[in-house]
Amino acid sequence: MDTTPTGKASRDQAAAHLASLEQDRGALEKRAASPNWLYPTLGIVLALFAISPVLNDGGSANFLVTGIAVLGLLWLANRERGIRFTGRGVAGNLYLVAILVLVLLMLSDSFGIAASAHWAWLGVPAVLTFVGVTVLGRAADRAFARDAAAA
Repeated sequence: MDTTPTGKASRDQAAAHLASLEQDRGALEKRAASPNWLYPTLGIVLALFAISPVLNDGGSANFLVTGIAVLGLLWLANRERGIRFTGRGVAGNLYLVAILVLVLLMLSDSFGIAASAHWAWLGVPAVLTFVGVTVLGRAADRAFARDAAAA
């Protein structure tokens, strides 16, 4: 069998290797994406944190429990992926900063609701936090995927 660079077998082998690489890339893209449950679950946890001033007077305990829950969910998602990211792009990180700002704004709003006893407005920060975390989290995933594909 002729395996020289100009031989037919080498072109066939190269085509097979390229096809194999394309399959690997497709499998890697599927594994690199966050699990479908991650951002809605984070949305629920962070929505409960955002309205925690109205629900109880736990103070730092709310922060601790939320932190443990978020870190646990991220650990489970990374374990399910089987891939550890070493670097992320700027665009994806900006989405994560936007999530943090949103949660802090909704937490601030909840303090106002608790102080004024306007309980009817309690759903607003909860819903906005849930929707915001879900939408912005998935947008961050898309940005991370674009950055990984460009690398």
